[in-house]
Amino acid sequence: MGGKLTKTQLKTIEELSSTKQFGLLVDHVEMNEDKWVLFMDHPNAESFIPDQMGSDGGESETIKDMKKLILLKILRPDRFMAAARLFVSKVLGE
Repeated sequence: MGGKLTKTQLKTIEELSSTKQFGLLVDHVEMNEDKWVLFMDHPNAESFIPDQMGSDGGESETIKDMKKLILLKILRPDRFMAAARLFVSKVLGE
């Protein structure tokens, strides 16, 4: 997957993986490369963020969605506003 990410993105993923919230991220990316490549390549990436993102599964849906926004901002900033609108709509309602 290294060929799909910039050096800055790779460095940021590594830094994120040093936190409790994203501790399993690097392993998840390596084990689910096909899903991450789809996410990186898809024109509507906000709809294809891989599930779990390396979490332990004990998080609320809101926390999972916030983590997805963080990853989207880092890896696909071009889709951040669309994802933010979906998040606000989901959390606050239409």
